Amino acid sequence: MQDVVSYYQAEDTGERLAGAITEGGFGSVPILARDGKVLGIVSEFDLLKAITEGKELSKITARDIMTKEAISVTQETPAMEIFLEGYARATKPIWTF
Repeated sequence: MQDVVSYYQAEDTGERLAGAITEGGFGSVPILARDGKVLGIVSEFDLLKAITEGKELSKITARDIMTKEAISVTQETPAMEIFLEGYARATKPIWTF
């Protein structure tokens, strides 16, 4: 698990997100509002889908392609709570802040 999470904003371009995912070796990155609220995630799949649809990554934003059903917890969230909520079986990444 990573200690520091890199996050991005809804206005960041697909090109910037692709660079972050590639250089960081991540499968996805969280997208946060300016107030710190989790808005969604952008994954490798979201970027590939945009490319196959003919979209230019330099002209689209995270808001255009992000998956909005993101799961986030804090470092203080008890493991049992995560398990009981079903997050342990989630198919999407679980972000901690």
